Amino acid sequence: MEPSKTRVVSIEDGFDFLGFNIRMFKTANGEKLIIKPSKETVSKSMKQISEKVRALNGQNVGEVIKMLNPIITGKANYWCPMVAKETFSKMDNHIFIVMRRFLTRMHPKKSLKWIQKQYYKTDLTGKCKNQWILTDPVNNNQLKIMTQTKIIRHIMIKHKNTPYDVSLVDYFEKRDNKYNNSRPSGKEVCLSCMS
Repeated sequence: MEPSKTRVVSIEDGFDFLGFNIRMFKTANGEKLIIKPSKETVSKSMKQISEKVRALNGQNVGEVIKMLNPIITGKANYWCPMVAKETFSKMDNHIFIVMRRFLTRMHPKKSLKWIQKQYYKTDLTGKCKNQWILTDPVNNNQLKIMTQTKIIRHIMIKHKNTPYDVSLVDYFEKRDNKYNNSRPSGKEVCLSCMS
């Protein structure tokens, strides 16, 4: 254990670990542990996206979409088991602003209305009613939206239950079925359309 990287903190003050902020909050029903993406991680992710898009100035929209989609998907999948709905909205908003800047530099003499008509369409998969999804006009590839990623909570095992107890076979089968049914199936619902 590295002493310079070790510190003892109160769980009420919270701490950052592996890109998440872990903190205990007092609620009307007692205490609740909240794990969400840390501010530092979100800030670094925004900076990374801004720099990647800036590096592609002069390229077409298809190249930007091809470069950004794996980054957006990877970050969304890493954050989705935690409290991340607000973070997803914040990231989507940041990406929208970055892409609007990119498009206005690409077409300096065109109006925002023309840019919107040329590059933004509704979700072609039909999962979402969002009309502001960046779309490549050549091949109709669309930029991923973080709020379309389903939040999947970990299902806790009840106190003192063990998979080795033969009398609990039904419990663990139901639990496994519930967990498997909550996994993404390609038919996710857009969170921004639900709010």
